[in-house]
Amino acid sequence: DTAHNPIVSGVATRTAIDTTMNGAAGPDESDPRNVPILAANMTAIASLMKVGMLLTLTSASKESEIVEVVKYDASSIGVRDPLRVPYASGALIQSAEVTAPADTAGPRP
Repeated sequence: DTAHNPIVSGVATRTAIDTTMNGAAGPDESDPRNVPILAANMTAIASLMKVGMLLTLTSASKESEIVEVVKYDASSIGVRDPLRVPYASGALIQSAEVTAPADTAGPRP
């Protein structure tokens, strides 16, 4: 029934944020809400970053968590909740946001 299940076509895409940490982060650090990032890496993704976006952080041992960005600057990302996983320099930072086309034509007869 297309009135409740609109027809959608197209490809979902993930926001292109794929970078690494430039230092340790996690529950044992002085600020467990801080994610350090190399300034050159932040410059490369700054146009994609926004407060409220979701990022996936992944450690070398493949532990991961999704965090919400509350602030960012040239060398760090601040997240809403304290990190629960310890991360070493080089841990992955990736966007957790995916966009997909939506049908705006409304229900069909």
